[in-house]
Amino acid sequence: MGDYVPVLPFADYKWLFATKAPTEALGDPAVLLGLISRLNKIANGKIRYSGPEFAQVMQNLDRDIHTTVDLSRRVGERNLMRNSGQYWKTFGLIPAAPDHSGVIKLTDLAKSIAEGKVSQVDFAASMIISMKLPNTVNYTPEQVRDWEDHDLSIHPFKVILQIVRDLNEQGEGWLTNNELYSVVVPMAGDKQKHERIAEYVRRYRKNPHIVDNWPSSLQRSNDIRFTGEYLRFLNNFGYLQKEEEQLGLFEELENSRNRNRDNCRYFYIKDIDYQIQELLNGTWSENSSDLLEMIHKSDISSSVTMSSTLRKNSRPRQQQFRHDLLSAVPRCPITGVTVPEVLQAAHIKPHSYGGPEEMDNGLPLRADIHCLFDAGLLSLEPIGNTRLCHIELRGDQVKNNYHELIGKAFELPEITNMEYVKWRYENYLLGA
Repeated sequence: MGDYVPVLPFADYKWLFATKAPTEALGDPAVLLGLISRLNKIANGKIRYSGPEFAQVMQNLDRDIHTTVDLSRRVGERNLMRNSGQYWKTFGLIPAAPDHSGVIKLTDLAKSIAEGKVSQVDFAASMIISMKLPNTVNYTPEQVRDWEDHDLSIHPFKVILQIVRDLNEQGEGWLTNNELYSVVVPMAGDKQKHERIAEYVRRYRKNPHIVDNWPSSLQRSNDIRFTGEYLRFLNNFGYLQKEEEQLGLFEELENSRNRNRDNCRYFYIKDIDYQIQELLNGTWSENSSDLLEMIHKSDISSSVTMSSTLRKNSRPRQQQFRHDLLSAVPRCPITGVTVPEVLQAAHIKPHSYGGPEEMDNGLPLRADIHCLFDAGLLSLEPIGNTRLCHIELRGDQVKNNYHELIGKAFELPEITNMEYVKWRYENYLLGA
């Protein structure tokens, strides 16, 4: 076992992701799906990415989410989709076939997400199950042939989740990008079983020199960034938890000083172990529409959303936020419930997108309403310049179970900042 050295299947073996130069911010749901939601309103088969309508969309999106990318400048002839459209093609959100017309076109999947028929958690689950390397979006025909000639195909998200799960069973349930590209990628290319790969990750943690004589699958500087995108996707959509999200403020600051990005840990989420096993070992349709229907009928989306909400509610700062908010507003404005044990403090504008830890950015919501709000399945539509809102529900199951809320109008507390409410209505796909 100590003398093992993986054999790469061919010289150019690597895990590619979307573009030749990955941009971390584009994988954020706020951009990846938030842009789709906005484009769905103007995609009439005539408007072009180079046109003023797209420029306005980008300006509004940049204003709302403040990413590290200046979206307002990615317009005109050298627009975002011309240079980075592979992100949306990779996930089946815009047509993969070459289209030199520049006309804005969305796939049926993208439209279903924008219209609330497919939740972002279900979308992510479908990607975990179906994404396979190589694919014709990210790989050239020559590269695809190399994989096929060596009878090699890899489901990257499933490989990562399975290995982190194996590591979790040994009390070391995390993975870093360094471990991914140094150990997992070479061994996966050598068709090693996930149990053995997990064991070598553990050995690598004790002695990084065990890979000194291993062949590298990192031919170019961007190759390291490719593998990191897979981990970030799983974190962004609630299937792994980034290290800093488990820490308090002072721990987080200390952590940032001592760890670089490639050594940041992405942790297994034990609360959704059953759902992850289902994703890894279930029998799923290869037809995308049938796959989404199967996922929708499972409890994956609700469990992942609830787990995410519970983790946020357990943060140290969240406890103080909840205490202060419920002291000022002791009832859920939607249901009228006043029982503290079932009330949670929801952030209207998420902290990760610039929302403050202030009471005017919070709503006391009954636990199930909070989950729907976080999942984008329940939105609050402001009525004019008043404090009144209409409730919008998305998804047949939600509408059937909460039919009494459809079209209901109610008044938000005096303390609530309506600008945050308007922001959230326009950005309902972001989560909390």
